[in-house]
Amino acid sequence: MNQALIVVLIFIFLFIAALAYYTKATGGLFLARMPWKASDYEPTEENKTERQVGLAFSAFAFKLCAVALPLLLFFYDSVVTKILGGLLVIGIVIYRFQTKAS
Repeated sequence: MNQALIVVLIFIFLFIAALAYYTKATGGLFLARMPWKASDYEPTEENKTERQVGLAFSAFAFKLCAVALPLLLFFYDSVVTKILGGLLVIGIVIYRFQTKAS
């Protein structure tokens, strides 16, 4: 694979992960409300569907990035990125086991 394409894909998946994190932090309403209007993030019956869609997107994006980012880091030529990819996989596995245990 072309190294420049891998770098672009890594940044795209990092952007998706950041967007998913922010969407989860706002309760699923990031795309529906402006970030500086914190009062609109309170749960109401009117925005229940929007919340469900936002949280579903967030969960899907986290799972997608948990698979795609380590693979892209492994495909990159640098030894440092291969080590980072391995550490990322180990961290994801430990996190999954800890969340299932509790």
